[in-house]
Amino acid sequence: MQQNSALLLFSINLLIVFGSGFVIGYVRTGDFYIGQMIGTAAGIILFVPSLILRIRNKSS
Repeated sequence: MQQNSALLLFSINLLIVFGSGFVIGYVRTGDFYIGQMIGTAAGIILFVPSLILRIRNKSS
């Protein structure tokens, strides 16, 4: 359970750091920064399974 919490926090941090930078940069300048998009996608890819595992572990 502790590993899942760490993974969940890491994915949320990725989403906050890279996602906010991606959105702010895209809204301000209209430029599409691929590095920030990859960081945001990695955060989403890590967030969804860790959230599913957390829900599954709480129900059992």
